[in-house]
Amino acid sequence: MLDRILHFSIHRSGVVILLVLLLACLGGWSFTKLPIDAVPDITNVQVMINTEAPGFTPLEVEQRISYPLETALAGIAGSGPYTLDFALRPVTGGSDLQR
Repeated sequence: MLDRILHFSIHRSGVVILLVLLLACLGGWSFTKLPIDAVPDITNVQVMINTEAPGFTPLEVEQRISYPLETALAGIAGSGPYTLDFALRPVTGGSDLQR
């Protein structure tokens, strides 16, 4: 079987070259038709939550705002870990966070 392929390729090199060029053109045309989603965006979706509480002490902000906010954010399905900065809460996760 391999002998036949080699024999055909050697004696009919013009046909083989034509087939290779045809396949290369077909591949180039297919490449131009690829959708944008062929290379997905792999960055995390982040939401920055800024909390302001004028007149509250840092302890009150932690107890009345930050802790309930952290508890609510922990319940979001698919959200990743978030940093525990004092007033900023970046939340990472899937695209469901935007609804």
